[in-house]
Amino acid sequence: EYRRVTVDRFEDGKIYVSSTGVQRSSRLMSLHRADGLLVLPQATPSKQKALAGESYTLLLTFETHVRGAIKAVKVKESKHLGTKPKTGSRIRVIHLAASTKSSQSPPSLRALDAEIEKSLSGSKSGSAQIVATQLFARDATSVDEMYQSIVDPGIPSEFVIVVCSTTPGSLPIQLDTCSHLRIKLTKISDAIAQKIRQGAAAAEPTAALYEVVVGFAAASDESTLNGSMVICLSDRGTGGGLGNVRGLLKHSLNVARGKAHNAHH
Repeated sequence: EYRRVTVDRFEDGKIYVSSTGVQRSSRLMSLHRADGLLVLPQATPSKQKALAGESYTLLLTFETHVRGAIKAVKVKESKHLGTKPKTGSRIRVIHLAASTKSSQSPPSLRALDAEIEKSLSGSKSGSAQIVATQLFARDATSVDEMYQSIVDPGIPSEFVIVVCSTTPGSLPIQLDTCSHLRIKLTKISDAIAQKIRQGAAAAEPTAALYEVVVGFAAASDESTLNGSMVICLSDRGTGGGLGNVRGLLKHSLNVARGKAHNAHH
């Protein structure tokens, strides 16, 4: 807790302060009168409150009569700011069109890529970065050929997002693609797929017509640690669908890769 305080006096190298009173956010006058913020640690079962005469860190917010009398102290670490940067995710995006004639224009694909990056980035999950983008058409490429690109160890990534373009007559092709991927992928997660479908449908109701498949693909060198989580979905409500499971994906990938994880209670 950061408690608003006023400086009373400075004696023997110590600053003595008093609380400004009620600490509600609506009490702006107490903030206006404060000389600084007293940093109080979180309460524990054995220590429930701060007592008069105890010493705590003081953050001076205004010039006071004691500022020049004390030695400046630099805060090297902060539990609030954190000292460990967030690790982002590397993403590969595969745009799958029903045919070469129905492929989306480059500006449309770039906008969709930006939506994917935004939906998978967060304060806890870190920034997502697309490291490779590929374009396939089902009339020229089989699902087997596309899958070989997914498991290519030369393009390392944590997640592979297969986005199926929705054009007139593309629904059967998207369903067939998902059916084939379901056979090839391991550790299928229908629960995550359902949450993606719900999020996509919330953003674009027609997304509920299209299938979603989530599973794990080990790299072609059979290294589980280099494998990727694969998500196949339509281009309708893509951001809403992926954003709905952003907090689950890293944990699911670690489980699929067989990495140990910490349980939080």
